[in-house]
Amino acid sequence: MKRAEVPAQSKEPPAVVFPGNQFPSMTNGDIWVIDTVVIDPGHGGKDPGAVGPKGTKEKDIVLDIGREIKKIADSRGEIKVVMTREKDEFISLWGRAKTARDAHGKVFISIHANSNKNRPNSKSSVPKPAAVATTKASRKASGAKRSASAKPH
Repeated sequence: MKRAEVPAQSKEPPAVVFPGNQFPSMTNGDIWVIDTVVIDPGHGGKDPGAVGPKGTKEKDIVLDIGREIKKIADSRGEIKVVMTREKDEFISLWGRAKTARDAHGKVFISIHANSNKNRPNSKSSVPKPAAVATTKASRKASGAKRSASAKPH
């Protein structure tokens, strides 16, 4: 990856770009400019997420992680980072998707944490990203239209 050059008069931060036709054209000819990342600390408010053996709530852990990621990214000044929530509040899935769309986010990172009663646990979980919104509600929330070639999972 290379960093895009930003003219001195621009107030926009530099963006990460992918040269060639690797990604669909979005704003700059044949490159996809990744200038905004949306961080989504899962759960929040009335939804605690997983609760650990000592009462630690997933919503608190992932909010701290999201804030730290934003702090680091902001200090570098290379990319705009938008949070779907910045405090302990419940945000619907639709609301999270709307935040991402409104911010013109190019990457959406949803942060979650699991709980395990059996310690130590050396296993990790890596979710498979969904290729397409497959229900009416998820398509509406994401603003996506179902592709004729897309098959539900």
